[in-house]
Amino acid sequence: MASEAFKNSDIEMLRAVAIVYTLIHHLPIGGSHLPKYFGWLYRNADFSVGVDLFFVISGFVITR
Repeated sequence: MASEAFKNSDIEMLRAVAIVYTLIHHLPIGGSHLPKYFGWLYRNADFSVGVDLFFVISGFVITR
């Protein structure tokens, strides 16, 4: 049991959110082919925090 890696589902979910935020941030949004609410969401939400969140989670996991 001691050799098993510690896995926390909450941390894994936050990591998934960070990855999705990073992917959304790098999408080329702005074309007229997308629905209006995607443009509104992209303009009003700060998806650039995805990488920062991922690094914070990685630091937490490493120091644990």
